[in-house]
Amino acid sequence: MEKNIGSNALSAVIGIAFLALLLTGCDDLNGKKVEQEVTLNGMSFVYDIEHDGYTLNKYSGNDVKVTIPASVNGKPVTGIGYDSFYCLNTLVSITIPASVKSIGNSAFGNCTSLASITIPEGVMSIEEMTFFGCTSLASITIPASVTFIGERAFAQCTSLEQVIVASGNKVYRSEGNCLIAIKNNSLIAGIKTSIISASVISIGDMAFFGASIENLTIPASVTSIGEYAFADCASLASITIPASVTSIGDHAFEYCASLANITIPASVTSIGHGTFAQCASLASITIPEGVMSIEKFAFWGCTSLASITIPASVTFLGMDAFNGCTSLKSVTFAYDSQLESIHNSAFLDCTSLASITIPASVRGMGIWIFRGWSSQQTITIPFSTLAEANTAWWSNGDWMRDDGSFNGWTLATIQTLSGVKLWPVQ
Repeated sequence: MEKNIGSNALSAVIGIAFLALLLTGCDDLNGKKVEQEVTLNGMSFVYDIEHDGYTLNKYSGNDVKVTIPASVNGKPVTGIGYDSFYCLNTLVSITIPASVKSIGNSAFGNCTSLASITIPEGVMSIEEMTFFGCTSLASITIPASVTFIGERAFAQCTSLEQVIVASGNKVYRSEGNCLIAIKNNSLIAGIKTSIISASVISIGDMAFFGASIENLTIPASVTSIGEYAFADCASLASITIPASVTSIGDHAFEYCASLANITIPASVTSIGHGTFAQCASLASITIPEGVMSIEKFAFWGCTSLASITIPASVTFLGMDAFNGCTSLKSVTFAYDSQLESIHNSAFLDCTSLASITIPASVRGMGIWIFRGWSSQQTITIPFSTLAEANTAWWSNGDWMRDDGSFNGWTLATIQTLSGVKLWPVQ
């Protein structure tokens, strides 16, 4: 018992001593005493042992102009931490010392008044969303020392008209106000004045995310468009996609509210997850023969889409693919359709669609596909009897029961509804 008391007392003393070190400072591996946190002119700095310097952790002031010191307590300021100036709408200009090596995630995110900033030579990394939403920023110069730029670093900088990469940078270059990765000729960031050159092979993920572009021509050198590449480009009214493009990433044109029409090249084999979701002005689109799948939410919320023709090559129609297309009046499946499955809520709330005929090739249907439809809308299924449909489709009849597939109609009533027609397969 006495031994346990002594041991507990010793542990308590060690714990108190350790807490005291945390509160007053600590010794690094070389025996040098360093402060854990220092506050100077509204800026909070935290010591970074790895770089033997300080990182600006947070600015709590509201000055219009801010100058970050080159050193604190005789140690260099080597980093600007994530969210350090986030949403500081009073900030107009900032001076960054040459000692800084990295600028963290969202460091200047949504600093809507920030009009001027110089990134000094010596900075090596600009992380994700560093300048996201800096709507007053007109130009940016990337120094030769930068080797990493994160996604959406300059997204939604709606006033940005010039992007320059200093000569000597071995990782990035600028051309036509586009930021391009030298290694693979991938366009990683574009702005409203961008002109894509013929040297670009791919448009990277989120490259134009939130950019205020109105129209754009993609050159024939481009073979792929990344995920969210043009997402939230609310002013984008027209875009030309060349036949060279073989893949369009998920959500690539999501929330392009002004996009009225688009032609998908025959080289594309899949329309990805949410590719055109919430394109409220999209009135027409041509899906070429060769596309094999229309993934979930592909055209979700395209409230202006009036008609769609699904080619014979499509075998998969994903969940919520046309959900909420309230102006859709015509869905045409190719006479030799190879469609095998229609998944949950695919045509949910397509309230303007007078009729639809399901191809005979279909062998699987999910739930809620026609939820929101009324008995005035005609659904034609390719079976002589409902029992035959139950046997053929992997849903085991769930598509027609009280799960909402047919707006809550039951098996007993569905046989007599004028809106559902059965026709024999020849």
